[in-house]
Parts: sequence; C-alpha cells; structure tokens
Amino acid sequence: MEKEMRKYRGKFFPAVISALCAISIHLVSGTSCADPVAKPGARYERTNVILISLQCLRPDHLGVYGYRRKTSPNIDKFARRSVVFENAVSQANLTPVAQMSVLTSQYPRIHGMVSFEVTQDMVTQRTLPEILKYYDYTTAATVSSPEFFLRFDSGSGTVVNPGDVFSRSFDYFGRTIRGLAGRNVRRVPNESLQWIKDHKDKKFFLWIASGLIHMPYAASVPPPYRTMYDPPNYTPFWKRVALQSGEITPGEDPSYDVFSRVYHNDLYWGFSPVYHLTENDVNYVTSRYDAGVYYTDLFIGELMDLLDSLKLTEKTLIILQSIHGDDLGERGNYF
Repeated sequence: MEKEMRKYRGKFFPAVISALCAISIHLVSGTSCADPVAKPGARYERTNVILISLQCLRPDHLGVYGYRRKTSPNIDKFARRSVVFENAVSQANLTPVAQMSVLTSQYPRIHGMVSFEVTQDMVTQRTLPEILKYYDYTTAATVSSPEFFLRFDSGSGTVVNPGDVFSRSFDYFGRTIRGLAGRNVRRVPNESLQWIKDHKDKKFFLWIASGLIHMPYAASVPPPYRTMYDPPNYTPFWKRVALQSGEITPGEDPSYDVFSRVYHNDLYWGFSPVYHLTENDVNYVTSRYDAGVYYTDLFIGELMDLLDSLKLTEKTLIILQSIHGDDLGERGNYF
C-alpha cells in the first residue's frame, strides 16, 4: 500500500494541489503557487481545503462575469482576491458524472461514473478526499443535491445509490432530508458551518455541495428573497393553465414536474402542448433562478465571515465551482 501511495505522491497529489492553487485563494505564505522557493511539504502541511460545488450555476448570472443584477456580492468579493477562470468546461451534464471528474481529475470514461446507474464497484479511481485522508486530513461532506445520495431502482432492475460512491473516504457524509413537512432537500447546507466550528482545530477537507439553484427554481428560498426579482403584476403561467392530467399542486412555486414538461418553450401535458411560454414567462422563471443564486450567495458570505472569525481564512484553500450550468430557456428548454 505504501509503495502504491508513493506513486501518486509524486504524480497525483502535487497535480491536485497545483490545480487547487490555480483555482482559488491561498494566503498561507503570501507567495504565489509558482514560487520555486516554496517547499510543498512545509507550505501545505496545515492547509485546510474547502470545495464548494454549486449545481446549475451559470457564470453569466454572477457579477464577476458581468451580470446586470446584483445576485452575487459575496462571490464577487471573493473573486476579487482569487484566481478567476474564464474558460472552464464541465465534463458532463449529469451532476454525479461531472462532479466525479472534479474529484478524480479524470474523464468520465476513465473514472467510470458515466450515468446514475453506477454501483460502487464500477468506480475505482481514487478521489481527492481519499488522497487527502492519506495525508491525515479529516474529511467531511455536507450535501443538498439528491443526485449524490438518492437511492433508486435503475432501468436494469438494480438498486443504485450514488452516495455509496461519493461517500467513500469521508469521515462524515451529511445530507439534507425532507423533514416532516416534505420540505425540499435542495437547500443551503447550513450544517457545514457547524461542522467547521466543531473541527476548527483539525486539518480538514470539507466538500459543500448545494443543490438550491437547481429547479424547481427558488422553491427552498424563503421570503422575501424568493420574490425579490419577480416582475411586477405577473401571474405565473402554471397558475393560468389548467393542467388536465395527473393532478399536481405546485402551489406558490413551480414543481419539477412542470418544468420537466417544457420543451422548446411549450408546456406539454400528455403528448400535446397546452401552453407556449411568452417572453414574460421566461423572464419570470429567470427571476426565480436569480433568487436562488442570491440566496446561495448569502450562504457564501456567511461561510467567509465564519472562516474570518475563526482565523481560518489564511490557512484554508477555497475552491468555488459550478458542477454544470442550466439552459434556463435559452434553447426553449430548462435544466
């Protein structure tokens, strides 16, 4: 085992550290990642690593990339003292597939997570938390994207759970739950803040994966933030259309079922279009999406403030990434 681990001490781990340094803020020594004097052993010995993975976040809906709305003041502030990538490509449009590429630095055809229907023994590549754990890191994940933990019956008749794969090498793998009121699991994983407080004296790797921005847009965002960008005097299209089949009650927010039936901006019920989304409808949906971005940004600000208060900022490597984007009606489709 020791001999095998030495192979990626010299190959994989320095490459991972270099990549993380290129993507994020690192203030430990005050020198650049390219500084030839910096010795990896001393420089990274006590560095915490926080990977923040946001589902369905489009760069063109952030201020740092020139968006017109003030959706991301905290992310923008973070970006001003970080290295910002302007050309990053997700390796897949499926959440677990794309994120496994981030955690392994491998293409999907190499790491094996090629769909939702993957069992633990099909993904054998070592992951970032696995390698950091070898370097005595305490590892944890707080996840609110069900794509990382939702157990389901596959088309082949096999019961699969991405959590069996993604939870490997984590000392703690926390996930949001619906609760008694059936609350949406796609919300800000606030438990990560308490985890940091409880482990502030340890060398840790924390993966925070938030699914709040994912549709149904802003469903878990509380008032008044949920409606902060809503156009005035607008009635949501799903309230104006009588859906005939399969009674659904989306209530105040659109359900996943509604958006999954939109194709080329036509709302389908059964096999027939029953309504065509207007420009106002599309703008309204975008407003709800932006509310999710803003509420997520509030969490990012709270996280940064916590790190400052615990004096962890200067010894923590922070990576903020989008797992993949969202069509957001751009080609007449959503998600």
